[in-house]
Amino acid sequence: MKFYPLPEPPFVPQFEPAEDVERRIANIANEDMNAPEWNWCGMCCVRMIALVEFRLYGPAVPTLEEMYRTATEKYGVYKTVDGQVVGAYHAELGEYAREELGFLMGGMTKRNCTTGGLVDLLRTGRYVVASVSPEIRNLDGGKPKQKSGHLVLVYGYEETSNGRVFILHNSAGFLSTKTQRAARVTEERFLDCFSGCVIWFWHRIDPSAS
Repeated sequence: MKFYPLPEPPFVPQFEPAEDVERRIANIANEDMNAPEWNWCGMCCVRMIALVEFRLYGPAVPTLEEMYRTATEKYGVYKTVDGQVVGAYHAELGEYAREELGFLMGGMTKRNCTTGGLVDLLRTGRYVVASVSPEIRNLDGGKPKQKSGHLVLVYGYEETSNGRVFILHNSAGFLSTKTQRAARVTEERFLDCFSGCVIWFWHRIDPSAS
């Protein structure tokens, strides 16, 4: 059995408190989908990494509201198209993280990433923000109609006798099903939901160089 975790980041839920995520999503028909919190799963992922980085290097971490505003107004991470907020755009999110949060060698995007490629990134010390279906929170569900629409932070994996398991934080996971913090998702289920698009980040001191 092999286990390759990065330092586990603090968990940042898409809605506060974390216990409220399931209720908010169940009430989605009555929600304003243009409200920032419905679109900042990518911000949550980046903030989780920043909380690790800034704990090591000192500066205060901006709030989600501050991050969302700067990412939208200065970098175009989120855009309004026909009256609807669209994003996060991956390249722009990477640029925002590099320029505003000091991930000088991170925030790189990749398409057509395989799970093997994801493992390679994790083994060399990269945090990976992966584009997936929101249905990844349903660990035993059927295959979703689309493999995008949500971002999760993958920071580890485990080789088990039953196959590979990815370890991730899902800002829109459910506390009741243990799919928020350190959620364990089988490779098969991950592939059901994974678009192949990732944004990867590493520590300012590149762990692969040591």
